[in-house]
Amino acid sequence: MKATEGLTWLEHASGTHDDPWQLSHAGEHDHHAAFIGNGLIGCRIAANGDGLHPLDGSASLMAGFWGTSRRKPERIEAQAELPRWAGIRLHVGHRREALSFTQGQQTLDLRHGVVRTSGCYGTVRVEHEAWTARADKHVAVFTVRLTAGDSNATIQVGESLDGLELPGLEAPEVAQTGESLLFSCREKRLDGQLAIASQMRFDTQEGGRIGPERCQGSGAIIRRNRMIWLKPGDSVRVIRVVALANQHHAEVPADLVQSELNRAIEDLEGLRQRHEDAWEVCWQGRIEVPHPRLQRILNAGCYYLYASLREDEPFSHGPCGLTNDGWDGTVFWDTELWTLPPLAFLQPGMAMACARYRYNTLAGAEANAQEHGESGARYAWQSAATGAECCTRPVFQAERHIVSCVARGQWMSALAAGDEAYLLGPGLDVIRACAEYWVSRIAVDADGSAHIRGVCGPDEDAGIVDDNAMTNASAAWTLRMATRLSERAGTRLDPRWAELAEALVIPWDDELDIPKQMAGWQDEQRIKQADATLLAHPWRYPMDPETKARMVEYYRAHYPANQIMMGVAIDAIVDCQIGRAEAAWEGLGQLMQHLHEPFLWVTETPDNENGCFLTGIGGLLQLLIQGFAGVWVDDHGEMHIEPCLPAHLESITLHGLHHEGRAQTLRIVSGVGGTIELGSC
Repeated sequence: MKATEGLTWLEHASGTHDDPWQLSHAGEHDHHAAFIGNGLIGCRIAANGDGLHPLDGSASLMAGFWGTSRRKPERIEAQAELPRWAGIRLHVGHRREALSFTQGQQTLDLRHGVVRTSGCYGTVRVEHEAWTARADKHVAVFTVRLTAGDSNATIQVGESLDGLELPGLEAPEVAQTGESLLFSCREKRLDGQLAIASQMRFDTQEGGRIGPERCQGSGAIIRRNRMIWLKPGDSVRVIRVVALANQHHAEVPADLVQSELNRAIEDLEGLRQRHEDAWEVCWQGRIEVPHPRLQRILNAGCYYLYASLREDEPFSHGPCGLTNDGWDGTVFWDTELWTLPPLAFLQPGMAMACARYRYNTLAGAEANAQEHGESGARYAWQSAATGAECCTRPVFQAERHIVSCVARGQWMSALAAGDEAYLLGPGLDVIRACAEYWVSRIAVDADGSAHIRGVCGPDEDAGIVDDNAMTNASAAWTLRMATRLSERAGTRLDPRWAELAEALVIPWDDELDIPKQMAGWQDEQRIKQADATLLAHPWRYPMDPETKARMVEYYRAHYPANQIMMGVAIDAIVDCQIGRAEAAWEGLGQLMQHLHEPFLWVTETPDNENGCFLTGIGGLLQLLIQGFAGVWVDDHGEMHIEPCLPAHLESITLHGLHHEGRAQTLRIVSGVGGTIELGSC
């Protein structure tokens, strides 16, 4: 989709009878397959319903299970792909003919986190269902109903646990224990433990005959197959339950997965009900609009984000969450600046999990600083298990604005959750360490002006620069917040924090009267994104509306044609700050070229295939919450509501809007006599 087509596509609302919670596709599709996730486990399901085939998007990931990068140059820490464990494998016919999967249709049920796939192998009707249990986080369930047509059918049904193609895993052990298949291994560099257990059950109440099982296992793979014979009209339902755990969950993960598997098998109905109830709790935090196509986009965006995080797992997420190991699944500023704001407003428990990850890796950030002769916490540009720097490119390692973003994430998450103890305890420890880092990096010239030299800003194309506007503004914010919270907590503060915050230079173009990207900015430069515009959002640097308007228009003219999502979203939010609702709506339309059907997969640029790109989703959701709805929180913790609704958006409702531990419903209606209603959920 071209940028010029995005607005037309968005405004061409799909039929009102369409369910905004269902994303469906009939026939073959080529965009990354459907995704299921429960915040601990994520898995992609291929177009034929299989979660096993390596060529059909079967990558699966587990939060907190780290390994070694498969890319070159290898990084010490990266998100590890799991052994192939998902789905139910089918072969139809005595000779395992390679029958095509025909009449296929696949639906992703966003509301319940379920993928359903139906089709035919020859005359056999196949109906798959796959889901990762939201309430029982270690468990995934796969079912398939096989129905014979007008002739007899022979079907081989298989399950496997397969780590053969994963050289980063060592000491694999496989076994059959009673009715369960077991797989365990160790990640060779970081010594992480992993265990998987699996069982299959058969329901033959509607006919069919099941043959004896054949099980083979050795090395890093174990397989089990059963034959099914169907007469015309017979139907058999196959149920496969899988449990997964790592060393964070138990000293002996193999014992835990067997226990979780047995518990799930004994209460499949209760398992499903708990799963649906848990998703309903998640959806208490959502955005509602009277626009069918936009509503579907918002539901999908929230689903991909929620499916990659849990309140009870102290881990953050990479740019693609559990959908994909793009950028090695390592944690960037993407979390704090892009996805944490919507999470803090709608899912503060998930936001707090991300905040705790940064606190748990504080020692690694402090070690990074010491290695570079600096003080405080030098949070890694790419962070994984320990907080050590996983990025191998010096120019990207110089993107020090991540330090301020981490500090802001601590404040924002704890404020939304109303967790004063965390904010003035672990959160303040992180913020103070970030302030100390800036003290060690800021240079004060003879004239009293303070500078941060030798950094890379968000506009990576500019390389290493001095006095990057966003870096300096965010560092000043961090120093002020460390001062404010230390005073509130009654702890020692460094007087240099406030002094340096006031002295830090924001480079300014006196002729245009707008902030410069950095010292030495040249008008002919092209930009990846407008660092200067980030001063207006999220850092709320004081500027009047006229200055903001000049700034946005100036830097928009410097983007490349194939620009990233994030700059577009920020520009549109600033448009809302200055009352330009229709310009912001056009910005939303421009974001549509980054969405790919059938499952509204999101990519960083229109043709960048790393996805699903949660960073871009975070920017889109911020545009709805902090742009159109106009919700923002000042540095003193006060919430403000300054809506700016375009003509195509008559109303917007934020369900489960959190602030200071309280959840409220915010409804905004535009037009003459428009209203703002803020009430209890």
